[in-house]
Amino acid sequence: MLVRAGSNDEAEPLLRRVVESQPTAVAPRQALVGLLLGSRRFAEAIPVLKVGVQRVPQQTGWAMNLARLHVDAGDYASAWEALAIGLPHAQQQADYLAFAGTVLQRIDRSVDAATQYQAALRLRPEEARWWVGLGIALDAAGHPVDAKTAFRRAKAMGGYSSEMARYIDQKLQ
Repeated sequence: MLVRAGSNDEAEPLLRRVVESQPTAVAPRQALVGLLLGSRRFAEAIPVLKVGVQRVPQQTGWAMNLARLHVDAGDYASAWEALAIGLPHAQQQADYLAFAGTVLQRIDRSVDAATQYQAALRLRPEEARWWVGLGIALDAAGHPVDAKTAFRRAKAMGGYSSEMARYIDQKLQ
């Protein structure tokens, strides 16, 4: 009620106590995370999210938020650690799978990145940028023919920046 009333300074210590005493309680952790992220206190949100991801891995939104914070800090290995915990619970979440592919590509795990992009594309095959991601991952994994197929698919869809169009054209030459 305090958060809804805008009394964040009063709500925060109460939420922290609840989260510490009930580490698997979803609503108070979500409220605390929302409060911290809303006030751009990202460093404070990380440990709250980390414990949440470890204790309640099916809350895949927490893993995504934690991973994004790590990506923003340039820590792709930690981003992958967060995503890996939630991955078994995110098999029907295309955005999650594609983000996992992006992070895996950044830590030089191209084969695994391609697998995640493929899973995302099975759910939402109309995402041209994921076809590009798949092409990049396949190319890096040593599968140039399959990579070109992915790039062709992306090119046929369009809807991306002119810079991306040039990149795709370059890869198709």
